[in-house]
Amino acid sequence: MRNIEGYVFIAESTNKAKPIFGKPVDKIQIERGYENIMTNCITLFEKEDSMRQAIRRFQEEHRERIRKIIPASLAMKIAESAEELDFFRKLTDLVAIQIVKEQHYTDMRIYGPINKKFMDLYSGVIPAHRVDFNGLLPFRKRMYGLRNFEVAMEARYQLQRQSDNTPTTIGTFKLRRLK
Repeated sequence: MRNIEGYVFIAESTNKAKPIFGKPVDKIQIERGYENIMTNCITLFEKEDSMRQAIRRFQEEHRERIRKIIPASLAMKIAESAEELDFFRKLTDLVAIQIVKEQHYTDMRIYGPINKKFMDLYSGVIPAHRVDFNGLLPFRKRMYGLRNFEVAMEARYQLQRQSDNTPTTIGTFKLRRLK
């Protein structure tokens, strides 16, 4: 089980997308001081000060495309094996995570429920929507007559099935906005 806790910031863009940024791991991104958590294997800032410094730099570079920047803390638990999946059965705030491994990078794409308010950003047949395109929502309640665990597992299954068996898992996603 991978436990993740730290600080992130959300950049609310003019097109309604809400990418989440954490600590950079890519060489190019290290110079910038931030990186999208879906491309940095969900690596978060350990210190709030580091996150706030990255926000200032981000604001300087992206002023014209960003409506609002939201500092936040994020806590996640991610299953790293099939045996760990059952741990999440009675938990809330679940997400499905698709692990896309390419030659030079690994993306960890985080999915929650489809949100009707963001349908213009949804483009797929998977019964889930990336959290940066659904208003940052995890699976929290019953949907389609199923418990949130069952919905997250179905999203996990469909992500894996429809992407030629790309590894997928589930986890918790607890985002708390800071002032």
